[in-house]
Amino acid sequence: MVDGEHVVLLLEEDGTTVDQHVASVDEFDTIAEGDILIVLIGDDELLWYRIVPERPSRE
Repeated sequence: MVDGEHVVLLLEEDGTTVDQHVASVDEFDTIAEGDILIVLIGDDELLWYRIVPERPSRE
C-alpha cells in the first residue's frame, strides 16, 4: 500500500518484476502489505485477484 488509498501491484513473470499496476484499495475485500496475489488485468484495470499463501513455484 502506498498512501492508504492505493495499492501498487508489482507484476512478475518467472520471478522477475516486469511491470506494475496501481489500484484503489477499495478494489480489494482485504489486503495487507506483503500479500502475494495472482491477478488478472485487462485494459489497465484489475479484473480479478486471489490472495495466495505463498509465491507459486516456477515449475
